[in-house]
Amino acid sequence: YLSSPFSTALIVACGPLMTFVILAVGGSERLSRAQVVGALLACSGILIFLADKIGLGWQAGFGDLVLLAATVLFSMHTVAARDIIMRRGAMLVMAYTTIMALAPLMLITGIAGFATDWTALPPMVWLGLAWALVVSSFTGWIVWGWVNRLLGVARTAPLMYLLPPIAGWWMTG
Repeated sequence: YLSSPFSTALIVACGPLMTFVILAVGGSERLSRAQVVGALLACSGILIFLADKIGLGWQAGFGDLVLLAATVLFSMHTVAARDIIMRRGAMLVMAYTTIMALAPLMLITGIAGFATDWTALPPMVWLGLAWALVVSSFTGWIVWGWVNRLLGVARTAPLMYLLPPIAGWWMTG
């Protein structure tokens, strides 16, 4: 709620470039010239859309900065998790990371969760919650880990560039 959906998509779409920088600095995967040029071209397009927020007047808000930090952390996580997923598999890594995230997330959201009248939520909200938890979160992370294991992070990171056009289409139609 601290940023617009389109701004969110654009900021998150900077993730592949951040992932490429992490891979290049770490030397763990070799990047092709086409990957680097494509990432720079896509990122320059993102910067054009965000120019009004990051220009001289700096209109980016706290939400945009949180999204930028989250994008950096996601890129770092993707690269760091790759080796563990290669050794242990996406399902086991997902199970352990979910368990490890439980305590911090309960500290952050527990009070609001206990204060919520869950019985008053309409069925569509329950359906949306189920979709977010089962499909988007759990299944999505397992598939993301599996695809990274299969193809390598350098080849899958550019898939994040699909987010802005999908978000733009979703918001307009």
